[in-house]
Amino acid sequence: MKNFWKRCVEWGIAYWRNIFLRTRIILTMYYVLVVTVIMSVFSTFLYLALEQNLQDSMVELPIVAVSTRHLLHLAREHLAHTIITVDSITLIVVAVLCYLLAGWTLRPIKRALNDQRAFSADASHELRTPLAVIQSESEVLLRTVSPTIADYHHVVQSTLEETARMKKIVDSLLSLARSEQLANARFQDVDLGRLIDEVVSEFAPIAIARTVILSSQNMQDTVMIKGNETKLKHAFGNVLKNALDFTPSGKSILVRLTKNGNRALVEIVDTGTGITSDDLPHVFERFYKSNGPHQDRNGTGLGLAITKEIIENHSGTVLIHSTVNQGTCVVFDFPLV
Repeated sequence: MKNFWKRCVEWGIAYWRNIFLRTRIILTMYYVLVVTVIMSVFSTFLYLALEQNLQDSMVELPIVAVSTRHLLHLAREHLAHTIITVDSITLIVVAVLCYLLAGWTLRPIKRALNDQRAFSADASHELRTPLAVIQSESEVLLRTVSPTIADYHHVVQSTLEETARMKKIVDSLLSLARSEQLANARFQDVDLGRLIDEVVSEFAPIAIARTVILSSQNMQDTVMIKGNETKLKHAFGNVLKNALDFTPSGKSILVRLTKNGNRALVEIVDTGTGITSDDLPHVFERFYKSNGPHQDRNGTGLGLAITKEIIENHSGTVLIHSTVNQGTCVVFDFPLV
């Protein structure tokens, strides 16, 4: 079975490579065809114009008619040969340049398809695990000769847990798809200070229950940006949820709003367990999960990917600085209205 899936992956890679190679060749031929038509028209007009000038010059020379016609014929042949040679060399150079241009043109499409293929594979892998659990436990129950009520209860409970896990993954995938479409949405003026206070208020009960000190520090001046309040709350909420999950009891989380020139900065600073240097470069990758002791076993690995997508669609950036056992600082940077 392992070799079968390996062959499928290799076949898929070879298939897409062949498609891109054919597409690149077709695109190159299209570019060369366009250049050939333009050069042919230009060369024809050039030949006709030069021939006419040459003929006019020959008529004015005091030479016998036969010699004039012979020289004109030789000049025409030389002119045609020169134009054909120059055009042939030019077309060869253009063909090479067009092939390189076709590859450069297809590069974003190839990258997008590679990302889409990797994303589909990761999503399938994440959904396959709970499905495998449900299938295996159901098969065990069916093979049991005299299953008890406790056996049925265990399988149903496990099925509900795995179903909830799949629903969480699907909801995250839907949120990610919607965040990618956010670039076409109409934005409104958003009071960033008020929005931050609302997000902190929503998470305050969770912080109190976990005895974590959650506070906000906003500027006295109104800070306005263009955006979608619902999506921004979702982005800040994802980071706050992570901060609460990895900040021990008695520690603190601060949400701070400042301005730096024509930019608005939102910082979410916690004094939690932090992120290792190995994990830090990958935290925004889809479905990435740490293998360390602080891994979120129930997470989907999509929260920060969704956050990054939302912030970038608001013409902003998000950065993470972290030190193990000292804490994490997430910085959001937005342009002011």
